[in-house]
Amino acid sequence: MSQLIFKFHHVFKYFGTHPILENVSLTISRGQRIALIGENGVGKSTLIKMLMGFESTTHGVVDSSKSINIGYVPQSSDAKEPLSGGQIQQKILAETLRNNPDVLILDEPTNHLDQTALTWLSTQLNRFKGTLILICHDRAMIESLNCQIWELHSCKIKIYGSKISNYLEEKENEKMRLLKEYEQHFENIKELKQLIKYKSFNKKTPKGPTDNNQMAYDKRGEKHQKSIQRIIQDAKNRLSQLESIKLDNPYPKGRKGIHFNPKRLRSNLVLSIHSWTKEDLFHDVNLEVLNGDRIVLSGDNGCGKTTFFKTLLNQLSADSGKIKWSPTAVIGYLDQLLDQTDDDESFLNNLKHRFPLIDHFKELQKFGILTNNASFQTLKSLSLGQKKKWVLLNLMLQQCNILLLDEPTNHLDWQSMDELEKSLLDFDGAIIAITHDHYFINRIANRKWRMANHHIEDC
Repeated sequence: MSQLIFKFHHVFKYFGTHPILENVSLTISRGQRIALIGENGVGKSTLIKMLMGFESTTHGVVDSSKSINIGYVPQSSDAKEPLSGGQIQQKILAETLRNNPDVLILDEPTNHLDQTALTWLSTQLNRFKGTLILICHDRAMIESLNCQIWELHSCKIKIYGSKISNYLEEKENEKMRLLKEYEQHFENIKELKQLIKYKSFNKKTPKGPTDNNQMAYDKRGEKHQKSIQRIIQDAKNRLSQLESIKLDNPYPKGRKGIHFNPKRLRSNLVLSIHSWTKEDLFHDVNLEVLNGDRIVLSGDNGCGKTTFFKTLLNQLSADSGKIKWSPTAVIGYLDQLLDQTDDDESFLNNLKHRFPLIDHFKELQKFGILTNNASFQTLKSLSLGQKKKWVLLNLMLQQCNILLLDEPTNHLDWQSMDELEKSLLDFDGAIIAITHDHYFINRIANRKWRMANHHIEDC
């Protein structure tokens, strides 16, 4: 029998009145491989902090095996070194693995890693013999490690197999079942209201006595009225019960999720780059971007991809060369470090300051933010995935027709990744994305640029 490493006994966790876990019981055994997934902000990082004793429960108990060595790499690290995000991430992962822990807990370990580093990480984790717990939305990595999928949803943990395709199929079937229950629930309410109305306004009295027995007739009439009143009261009781049950529509009306409505580009040539050069990073770059291009820029960590973006945006200066944007260009930039936010303001107030003339609640509802309390929290209190959604919402409201996206799928949950990818496939403009996400590349890219040896080539 496998040795237990962690055990949750009827665990509840609340932040104020906001529930994270409700009556969760689970066990994790030695050698188990788990990929913990769930929507952004649902509480995945909180759950693993509870495993390690960094967060307390509100009710219930978390037991852990004595004298186990835990290696933990959190979602973001502040390293004051002249390295790229991917180089920093790989260095921290390598140091943690060298300690040979009994339990390895990694929070979004693949973020920022290039293909070489991803291959290295996959090899290292497949060799690892201890207990592995990943918070991870990297679809290729999860399947390569044969991790069991655990989903945190509605304050509960649901366990699936290791195949993402099977998980997605089961989730879709579950959504359709919930939709049928939702529709049947309101159909039952409608039928009960109609019954109450019909019985209340159509109280027919029995036919008059045929045997001149008025007393018997009166008793029959009284019995008939009591029967109708009983039917009406039973229907009202049942209606009250049904109306007290709050069901969420799995396909809420008005919710569009991630959905771009760009301003029209009036020229086919979006961007021309001539002899673009920056220090020791890239030399003599000559490229063109056309309307309808969905370009993926790849290259090793630290080769200068993000710097290249920032020179195009004039956030950093190039040493020589010139670029020319379309005169109708509305450029949107998604920074991989999410430095575009005022962290002390709430999601809603940030939106009001930047877009004072829009219906803020309507936009948040369309985006799917008003389904929880995230819109009223300060941005610094949100998860990185929720902050990324904030930046994406800004790009949507600016009606950008050119998108420069630096690691767009990092930190996003699977539903948000799918919404983003679908919206980019329909995007009426031009896209340049820095990414190492194979699913994203295979689904989105119609052109590929490769940065290597100080050059950028159109592959």
